[in-house]
Amino acid sequence: MHISDGVLSGIVSASCGVAAFAGCAICVRQFRRTALPEQTPRMGLVAAFIFAAQMVNFPLGFAPISGHLMGGTLAAVLLGPWGGGLVMASVLIVQAVLMGDGALTALGANWLNMGLIGSVASASVLSFILRAGSGRIGVITATMLAAWFSVILSAAAFSLELAFSSGFGSFGEVLAWMVLVHCVIALGEALITGMVLRGVVWSRPDFIHSHQEKIEPVKIRHRLGWLSGGLTITAAILVLLAPLASSDPDGLEFIGKKFGFLSESESTYRAPFPDYSIPGLPDGRWSTVAAGLIGTTSVFVAGWWFSSSLARQNQGSRPGLETNRQS
Repeated sequence: MHISDGVLSGIVSASCGVAAFAGCAICVRQFRRTALPEQTPRMGLVAAFIFAAQMVNFPLGFAPISGHLMGGTLAAVLLGPWGGGLVMASVLIVQAVLMGDGALTALGANWLNMGLIGSVASASVLSFILRAGSGRIGVITATMLAAWFSVILSAAAFSLELAFSSGFGSFGEVLAWMVLVHCVIALGEALITGMVLRGVVWSRPDFIHSHQEKIEPVKIRHRLGWLSGGLTITAAILVLLAPLASSDPDGLEFIGKKFGFLSESESTYRAPFPDYSIPGLPDGRWSTVAAGLIGTTSVFVAGWWFSSSLARQNQGSRPGLETNRQS
């Protein structure tokens, strides 16, 4: 659901950029309050996994349309809404800057749709649903429902942004098509989120954000174990699944071509690795894998470094509170 150049008007793009900057600032401030050093590798790992998973477009089957994981709800349930919002920001920035996936001018709107709604708003939906059930099955079911809703809300948000950009004449039709198509794509979002969360809940329940205060910090060798395991799964997605991604347009592209709001949009920025490929290498599996490795490494390092910085600031502002925590 990445918005490309020329889709939104300048004033809408600028307004979304200002709102996104303010939202990210709030996420930083809130995340800093709870960030701990032993949790910092998780942000890098979650960012790398979501980046890799977003490269795998799955076909819908009933039409020449594809979809991919958005990942905001998954990030929120593992890192909390504020950490999830920051992860989505890092993923979207790397995608736009390195891969040309999503316009730089639309970066604010993309974060509002996939970061603010995908992580922060979906966390509120998740909290509301969890009132009806608890336990492992309850957490997984609630997260899947929240993930489904997050995609629908993101589709509706884009429809509203487009209407403010080009007029409300076809708003009803665009909204109906966006919601209809993304209702189906959201099923894939819910299923992928549920499968990943099932593995986490049964193997490492302390990774669930709401449980982290109840679990003692793990030793360094255990952290290295889950970190290497998570990176291995991420690498497997890049090598085995990303090259098999569907070439069908995603939901927004399909509807954009149908209503004409993508027909004349041209990119104003040349990414170094356009369309997840390495210039000079023949198009194919290894070009995609190499570009994906560059992207996942970038978001992993950025996520780890950023969360580590916030964790150090948190410790510095709360002297003595965490000095007895042993890694």
